Amino acid sequence: MKKQSAWSPSGFRNVILLLLLSGIAALLVLPASADTSGGPGGKPIVTITLQGSQSYYLGEKVRMFGTNTGSDSTYLFITGPNMPGSGGKLTSPRQAVVSGNADTFTMVKTKSDATWEYSFYTANLPFDAGSYTLYAVSRPVAVSQFGDSTTYGNVSIILKNPLSLRRSPQIRSHGKRHSRSPDLQRGIRRKSRSGSSEKTTHPLRKAR
Repeated sequence: MKKQSAWSPSGFRNVILLLLLSGIAALLVLPASADTSGGPGGKPIVTITLQGSQSYYLGEKVRMFGTNTGSDSTYLFITGPNMPGSGGKLTSPRQAVVSGNADTFTMVKTKSDATWEYSFYTANLPFDAGSYTLYAVSRPVAVSQFGDSTTYGNVSIILKNPLSLRRSPQIRSHGKRHSRSPDLQRGIRRKSRSGSSEKTTHPLRKAR
């Protein structure tokens, strides 16, 4: 008498079905992640963009943001008039950034989706009006030591003096308005106080 085989087609189908369901469940449980492979060929990229125009008055807040697929931190610095040749820290522009020393840079944490953002406050900082360049780097490297392997982005920015208009007193002459200079005003006051100007007497009053 032959023994009955333990294998059956229906049991095999159940095993396959269980494996498929397990795979689908694993895919659903895994969290979605952003593509941080970088640029062409998987090379890391760093970008920097300014909100609004690239021209600001000193004292305004400059909001910047970008991407960094090369590291968990983004390193920021600035170059421009009266700045160190290697670049300056955003919060202390006259302090030179030093390659390899992260504390000399303005460091921003890169988010899980490979983006970063930072608000740059220009008030009460030793900036002169002029054109500057903002840099974002994947590693703490000064601009003077950039090489082929340096991953960075940059953007130009113009910082302007705040408007402070003062109106001068005006006088009329033949229907036209003219600005009266402060020196002229002081001279008129002195003359009127000293009484040195000649007084004209009307002829009719003199006859009386």
